[in-house]
Amino acid sequence: MIRVPAKIDSERLEIRLARTIGELRDAFRVRYAVFVEEKHMKKEELPEEQRLLELELDCFDFVEPTRVFNAYYDGTAVGTVRLILDSEYGFPLERKFPIFTDIKKSEMKERRVFAEGSRIAILKDYRGGKISWGLLKADIILAAREGVTDIISVGNIGDVGFDVANNVFIKLGYNPLGDISAMQGFGSRIMPLHLKMENIKDPFRSKMVEDTPYIERPYNQIDPDNLLEKR
Repeated sequence: MIRVPAKIDSERLEIRLARTIGELRDAFRVRYAVFVEEKHMKKEELPEEQRLLELELDCFDFVEPTRVFNAYYDGTAVGTVRLILDSEYGFPLERKFPIFTDIKKSEMKERRVFAEGSRIAILKDYRGGKISWGLLKADIILAAREGVTDIISVGNIGDVGFDVANNVFIKLGYNPLGDISAMQGFGSRIMPLHLKMENIKDPFRSKMVEDTPYIERPYNQIDPDNLLEKR
């Protein structure tokens, strides 16, 4: 049983890349707790292997362009996020939201490099503050180090417990796309989001270059020269 702290202690928090099957399973379990158990998705709607394993995963978790970060508190996984670099496989979000494919095509002339930041999940009692920011920061810095200029994502809009995460996206610089109401029925109210790295807003922009000790190096801070200039 996880003991919920009254306040997150940075000394007890660690955000690092998942490198083993066991660490990937940590990510899948956190996702399952958030997206299935908390959101009350019916287990019979899941593929059989997910019902048996009580995990939340897809084929993109096992291909080379994908990286997963986990947040551990006192050694227990309490949060996760993944980054999918562009490849011949495309992005899973493109299959659900064609608007992302349209954006990629419209930006081809400018040689923009896309990635998908998705499956961010944090156990209910650990949301906000250090963990949500740390996961997003690590994901963005990894993307920047890989030459990414644009990140596509989605936010859960209006669901109890998800407002903080959504506000972080918007305050960070993500641009909402489309009509929220048109996305209802997709498990919850979903809004597609698009971040141009040069449009990251302050104070998050300045925090990118600051050291965050609980994030694994070199994803704890970014060289100012690697952060795209605002347009």
